[in-house]
Amino acid sequence: MSIRLRGGLARGRLRYVFRGQSVVVLGSLRPSAPGQHAVVELLRGHRVVSRREVAITPAPGGVGNFTARMPVRRRGAFRLRALQGALKSPDLPLQAVFWSARAAERGTKVLLLQRGLRSLGFAVPRSGRFGAATSRAVLAFRKTNSMRRRRAASPALYARIFRHHGRFTLRHPRAGRHLEFDRSRRVLVLAAGGRAWRVYDASSRKPALGTYHFSRKQAGSTVYFHGGLSIHAQRGLRTGGIRVAVPDARRISQWITRGMQIFVYR
Repeated sequence: MSIRLRGGLARGRLRYVFRGQSVVVLGSLRPSAPGQHAVVELLRGHRVVSRREVAITPAPGGVGNFTARMPVRRRGAFRLRALQGALKSPDLPLQAVFWSARAAERGTKVLLLQRGLRSLGFAVPRSGRFGAATSRAVLAFRKTNSMRRRRAASPALYARIFRHHGRFTLRHPRAGRHLEFDRSRRVLVLAAGGRAWRVYDASSRKPALGTYHFSRKQAGSTVYFHGGLSIHAQRGLRTGGIRVAVPDARRISQWITRGMQIFVYR
């Protein structure tokens, strides 16, 4: 008998969930027989804090599979295991957390924040250090999800990240490789494969709404898409358009090709 876990975020063998979140236990038993049940237990220390009995579903090859959703209502260190008669799976560790983070912090809680943001399409390093790029990614996530515009990661933000909620929804998912600028939320999106590939914090002098094509690049990181309007670094041109942080402007410019579309809407 063996089990694996789904939900939250993992670092190595240890899986983390946010307090109040459920973890899904996926188990298998070989050999199995019709009518069998498994008992899944959540333990804190040597005490069983939650127990679920679930049916084992026969699968080809004499394998039986089962699934159990286990809510974790308190923070702390836990273990999960499954039993069927005299059989017992190896225990798997689980850590339930209640985190917040801000600039200059570092460690596992920052690394998992970064991994979660990146998995949802936000432009962020995975360094384990809460620097300027992570602050911008947190702000872009907050803008995307109509949260208060701050650069700190609150428990409410962590809760969404650990549940894999908050991805930017494209307005034009069938447009191929393109960009979208949501003028009301002030985020710039690099889109590929029908989903947001990278989301950046941005500001704007209200470029005209519409669909445009990139026409030329200027030496450095400025890319023009409509007359004198461009995507440029915050320390760059003051002719309007969309402004992004200097390090982001370079990466965005490298990603854009001439003729690529950008959709500006609100």
